[in-house]
Amino acid sequence: MEPGPVTAGELDALDEPDGNRSMIAIRQVGDVTFVRFHGLADAVLDMPAGTATIAVYPDAPPGMGQVLAGGPVLALALALRGLPCLHASAVSISGQAVAFSGASGAGKSTLAALACQAGAELVADDTLALAVGPSAVQCLPGGRELRLRPASAELLAGSAWPRRTTADGRVAVLAGSEKLDTPALAVIVLPVISVDGTECVERLRGAAATSALLGCSRLVALQMPEHALSMLDLAATLAERVPIYRVTMRHLSRAALPEPVRAVVQEHLGFPG
Repeated sequence: MEPGPVTAGELDALDEPDGNRSMIAIRQVGDVTFVRFHGLADAVLDMPAGTATIAVYPDAPPGMGQVLAGGPVLALALALRGLPCLHASAVSISGQAVAFSGASGAGKSTLAALACQAGAELVADDTLALAVGPSAVQCLPGGRELRLRPASAELLAGSAWPRRTTADGRVAVLAGSEKLDTPALAVIVLPVISVDGTECVERLRGAAATSALLGCSRLVALQMPEHALSMLDLAATLAERVPIYRVTMRHLSRAALPEPVRAVVQEHLGFPG
């Protein structure tokens, strides 16, 4: 999706809290969805036309349109198409994928980058759309870049991947190939940074797994009733069909997958050995 001009009077109905740059407002009128990223941009998604346009505010950081287009706007468009997304980064190994899912700052993109450095293939970063089939849950491919915080990007300082600074202060690392696969989702890892240095692996099942995945929706701030229901269906399906682990690990400070994460990935995908 490319950012473009927005002219929509319906956006005036979206109240904007003074000074609050983090809130998002949404309004649906028929098949058209209006979104206001307070302090940053307005967006209009016209689903019948298959278009999404973004108007970035003059005082927003340069390049913010691209950041929004590849993140929340894309996730919303997919959700409106019946494809709710996980807040996750995924990599594939021999046709099967592991998804690292969780809130911002959990280490999703960093773990994906470390796995790619060890030989995995990038599937998607930050926004992971899934297609549930009769025999497998497929990961739909996203972009070729990983968006990392500067400290995480330093872990990959020795790599030859091209990189650039994004409008939101991240470092975008071109780690993916042009080959677009739809690998089957083999395992989901929910990373947690340990506060006391301990490490552990917990297999989640049933209601605990469903509840944990509901917190991994890419559109928590844009929950519409129909999206909430489709996300609940997706979470319940994943909890039943895909192994889900909460992995507590130490702060990421080495250019290698943490041992508890590596053990889970190796068990289900045989990688890295």
